[in-house]
Amino acid sequence: MARISTNGRQGRALLAGLGLLVLMGLGVALWLARAGPTVRVGEVTIDPRAPINPERTYRLILWEENVVLSGAGTTYRTFLEDRVEAFREVHPNVTVEFQLLPPGEAVNRLEGALASGRPPDVYGSLSPRLFDRNYQVPVDAFLPRARDGEPHFLPAAWEALTADGQVWGWPRWIRFITWAGRRSLLAGTGLDVDQAAQEGWTFPQALASLAQAGGGQMPGLLVHPQEPELVRSLMAAGGHGLMLQEGSLAWSQDAIEEVAAFLVAARQQTRMPRNLEAAARERVARFLQGRVGVITPVRPELAAHLLRTVPREELVLLPPPRPEGSPFHVPADLAAYLVFRQTPYQGDDQTRLAMELARFLIQSKDAWVSSQFPAVPALLSDQALWQREAPWPEATSQALLRWAEAAVTPSLDPDEAAVLRQMDDQVLAPWLARLWDEEAPSAWAAGLYQALLDQVPEPGG
Repeated sequence: MARISTNGRQGRALLAGLGLLVLMGLGVALWLARAGPTVRVGEVTIDPRAPINPERTYRLILWEENVVLSGAGTTYRTFLEDRVEAFREVHPNVTVEFQLLPPGEAVNRLEGALASGRPPDVYGSLSPRLFDRNYQVPVDAFLPRARDGEPHFLPAAWEALTADGQVWGWPRWIRFITWAGRRSLLAGTGLDVDQAAQEGWTFPQALASLAQAGGGQMPGLLVHPQEPELVRSLMAAGGHGLMLQEGSLAWSQDAIEEVAAFLVAARQQTRMPRNLEAAARERVARFLQGRVGVITPVRPELAAHLLRTVPREELVLLPPPRPEGSPFHVPADLAAYLVFRQTPYQGDDQTRLAMELARFLIQSKDAWVSSQFPAVPALLSDQALWQREAPWPEATSQALLRWAEAAVTPSLDPDEAAVLRQMDDQVLAPWLARLWDEEAPSAWAAGLYQALLDQVPEPGG
């Protein structure tokens, strides 16, 4: 009996011990659930839920690539001053010091600041990159939980900022590189202009329509003959958006030849003037005067100007045409806010405040900025505001929303961006100058393909 009694005491003790372990495990699990995941950036581990100290005075540095708001009735500086002041009303213990910089100068300054370990807290970029893993803070852990699993952002915008399973910026809006046409001059050419705007058009459709623009009595198409964006946008429309992938040339010779053949045919069939350089300088004036059917490439700033100077129902924005049988793709740029830490580290609360500033800046009023261009706000909840503010017809809004689903954006890799700039200047521009008198697109495509291949750095180089 004594043996049984002893075993009973041991059993109860064992059960009590197990119960204590279970309670401890539950406690740890609850603590972890409250604490949430941490973020590792360089040598620093960051708690995304760090409390902000209401007694501390914070100083945030904001750098922005300047946005030109032509014809919008205000400057971007004035707009940003108002937004920063609105943020300070919510966080009165925070001072925000901001600088507006030209995009090229801003990137150079950012790279220098990263080299010294002192980047700004927040950087507003018109061409976001994953600049430095030791200092750039991924944002997904700071995103509020979505209700019912619904996304906060346009999937294309979120994916464009994703690398290695993390999101490296707060998306603002997607802007498009377009073709611009005059509806009255394309009428009667057999092209359903609204359908082409919504769903895209093919090389054969474009050639047939542009050859008949204005009754065939004027140029159907004017281009900038040495603008690399002309080729890049057509390659993107054909599903070959990234020239480089993981350091290797992703464009195929066959795809280049298809684009070259289209451009040569357009030169021959759409009444382009003999002197393409002079016509390129005059293409916007001719378009405003109704003396050309379509012009390209049209960057967002030029499109914003056209939206304010061409009658509302006359202007139609078209995606670049694509080869027959290719899926629908539209070349685009993404704007985003990037967040950085510094050396020495300023604290988890400082990083969280920087995230709060970036998140505040992308909301509501920022949709008004995107409405000044052919652009779509990345934040889904702001699309109704964007549609109310936009200076274009409802059909254009619907087309842009469709384009946003098919947007092709640049790589996040800053090294690839540097190589692409070099390829634009040293390869695409001079080779484009040779194309317009070329009668054998296949030979031109072979030469361009090899010239591009020669610019790709050696592995590890």
